[in-house]
Amino acid sequence: MSKKTLSEPQIKFLRERLDFLMEKYDVEATNFLNIINEEWPELEDYDFDNVKVDIWMDDEADVINYTIEDMFRYLPNIDKLQYNECSAWCNNIKQFIIAVDEWEAERINITRFSLTSESLNLRFVENPFYIGIAALDQGIADDNYGLTPCSRYIAVEFEYLDESYLLQEDEIRILKQFLYTVSIETGVCLKLGQFFFFDYDYYDIDDEDQERNTKVNYGVNDLMSYTKAMDYFSKAIEIEDQEIKYLHFYKIIEYFSPVASKKSAYNLLNLRLDALKIKNRDQKYLESIFQLTRDYDTSLKDKELATTILRECVDSLELFEILPNSIQQRIKKKFHLQKDVDVTALNATEKDEIDKEIGQMLYSTRNQIVHAKSNYRSTGFECTTDDMEQLNTFMKKLCQCLIIWNNRQPDEYRLN
Repeated sequence: MSKKTLSEPQIKFLRERLDFLMEKYDVEATNFLNIINEEWPELEDYDFDNVKVDIWMDDEADVINYTIEDMFRYLPNIDKLQYNECSAWCNNIKQFIIAVDEWEAERINITRFSLTSESLNLRFVENPFYIGIAALDQGIADDNYGLTPCSRYIAVEFEYLDESYLLQEDEIRILKQFLYTVSIETGVCLKLGQFFFFDYDYYDIDDEDQERNTKVNYGVNDLMSYTKAMDYFSKAIEIEDQEIKYLHFYKIIEYFSPVASKKSAYNLLNLRLDALKIKNRDQKYLESIFQLTRDYDTSLKDKELATTILRECVDSLELFEILPNSIQQRIKKKFHLQKDVDVTALNATEKDEIDKEIGQMLYSTRNQIVHAKSNYRSTGFECTTDDMEQLNTFMKKLCQCLIIWNNRQPDEYRLN
C-alpha cells in the first residue's frame, strides 16, 4: 500500500497558515506541527495516511479533527476570510449556518445529505471551520456559557467547482430549496440560522432508523423551485402546538389559492373565446363571460380558498384516507357512501362535492382557531381538538402536493 506523502511546498504552506491562525486567533494545531518539526527533513518519506490535524480553538471544550485535505481546502487565503450574520466564506467555499436542533441532526445523521451539480456541491458539515474562525474574530465565543465557536454549529457548505459564483440571494434560494428537500425526507425543520443561534430542546433520542446512515445525494433536478411556501412549511413542521401548526399550514393554502383560481378562470375564458368564431355573439354568450368573472370573484373569497385548491391543484381523493376517521365517516355518511368504499373510484361530480365538504371543514377549523372560542359560533364542520394532530398530518401532505403542483406550472403561473 503506497504512502501518503506531502511535498516540501505543501508542508511549508501548512506551517505558514497554521502559524498565522496561532498568531491571530490562538488556534493551535500542536500535534500536526510537532510531526512536521520532529520529522523534518525526512518528511518526504513520512506516511500521512492516517494523520489528522487536531485543531483547538479558544473556548472549545475539546480539539476538533480535520483531515489534511480539509486544511488544503480551507487555509488558502484564510487571512482574507469574510463573514456576515449567517455565513463565512473564503475562495471557493462558503459555509451557511443552519438552525436545527442538535439532537435531531444527530438522530437523522444529517451529514449524509448532499447535492451535486456540474459547478457546485452542497453538503452538511459539523464543526464548520470558517464559522469557527469567524466566531473567534467577532469575539462571540465563551465556553462559560456553552457558546463554543465551532462545535455547536452545523452548516451547509457551498463548494464551487468553477468560477461561476452566484449572488448571495441566489445562494440562499438554492439553500432553501435544499433544506426543504431534506426536511421533507426527514421531517426535521431546517432553516437558515445565524451566529449566536442556540435554541436546543433536550430529549431522548429515538431508536436508530435503519436508513439513518444511508447516504443521500441529490441532483439539481431533484430540488423544487423555491417558493415562499417552503418557508411557511418549515415553520409549520417545527411547531408543537397543533392549532398554531394548523394555521401555518393554512397559510400555504392562502398563498397558492389565488393563482390556482386565476389559472382556472383563464383556461375557461380561453375555451369560451375559442368558440367565438363558431358561435353567435348573442346575449347568452356574453352573459356566460360575465358568469366566468363572477365565478372567479367567488373563488377568491376566504371561505372558498381551500375548496379552490382542492379542486384545482390536488387529487383530494388520494389524500382522503389521511383525514381523521371522524371526518371521513361524517363525509361518507352525508353522501350515503359505504364505510369501506374506495373513494378514489368516485366520479368527478362526487369528487367535487367531497372537495367542497373538506374545504368547508378546513375553513371552519381555521376560523374556530383564529376567533375567540367564546365568540365563535360553530358551523358543524370544524375538526375537534382531539383530531387536530391527525388533521395536521393531512395538511402536511396537502401542502407538499401544493408545492409540487407549483413546481410544474409554466412560468406565468409559478410562484417563487
